[in-house]
Amino acid sequence: MKKPKLYCLLGTNRTLEPTGGDKINEARFLRSASAYFDVYYNNILYVNGCETFGHPEIDVSPPSQEYDLYYVRNNKEILLQCGAPCVTMAVPYDAEVFDRVDGLIATTQTWRDLLVKRDEDDEARAILKDWYGDGPDLIRKPVFYVGQACDPGFRQPMPRRTLRFRHAFTNGDAIGYFGRIAPATMPTIAMTGVMDVARFFPQLQFIYGGFVRKPVTNQIGLQVPPIAYDDMPAAIAACTAVVGNEEKDADFLGSGKIIDAMAVGTPVLAKLNPVRLEQLGEDYPLFYRDRWEAALKLHELVTGGGPFRQLIADFMVKRLELHHPDEVGRRLYEAWRSL
Repeated sequence: MKKPKLYCLLGTNRTLEPTGGDKINEARFLRSASAYFDVYYNNILYVNGCETFGHPEIDVSPPSQEYDLYYVRNNKEILLQCGAPCVTMAVPYDAEVFDRVDGLIATTQTWRDLLVKRDEDDEARAILKDWYGDGPDLIRKPVFYVGQACDPGFRQPMPRRTLRFRHAFTNGDAIGYFGRIAPATMPTIAMTGVMDVARFFPQLQFIYGGFVRKPVTNQIGLQVPPIAYDDMPAAIAACTAVVGNEEKDADFLGSGKIIDAMAVGTPVLAKLNPVRLEQLGEDYPLFYRDRWEAALKLHELVTGGGPFRQLIADFMVKRLELHHPDEVGRRLYEAWRSL
């Protein structure tokens, strides 16, 4: 059966590769969509199995033909030249963009539900105020939950690479945080919990690495250089646990860190919020609310040893089914069918 054609673009990027942050999430999303659509990134047909979308020598341009669906993110000029139906990610808010599109995409059910309730529910409006303002009737288009896709390749990290990272992480019990590095993004509650427990378990080490947006000072632990995407499964596998984001938007936005750890099978020390409940389930044993609870969960993890960690790993792998690429692609396809 002939697939519908999808035009897509992220910002002013001629190509899209999983090199970090939004690009990783977008590449996974579009790769998931390719099971249901012929994906044209910047008018260049994506070939299944390729790492790169688009072409480095072709300038960003509006759609050059008629497509069945248009998905543009962070490029208002191009989006306004697209046909219909057209969708975009539901953040950041732009009045002209939100008025122009036919639908909005949300990566978590929590975020989608808040947006749907936002114009009639004071609590939802208050939660979203920092990102959508306080004006009335902002969300007038349907909002579709599509989810975040995992990378199935993360399920089999290479043993030799894992050993190399374990050595780089001082051969102890590494608690890893990999992502944007800035004072506002560091998981300070979990870090303090690590410091509390490390007084009794000196082999415990907080490890952090990623793109430095703003240098951090007086931080505990060991800072490592940014880790290449292909090495990330091994780096995560080398950790006793990894830590998720704690900043305010983590209460409703998704997190690739959590999904990557789920795919590898490395436990996640996660601050309790609606999205983490959505991703990990109510019975997940490593939620924390404050530094004392973070320390308690870390103590349980360290003293529980291999059997306890394997129990958590098995639990997370089952939850990973929600983030299978085929599920994400199917949700986008169903959203298109409804427009």
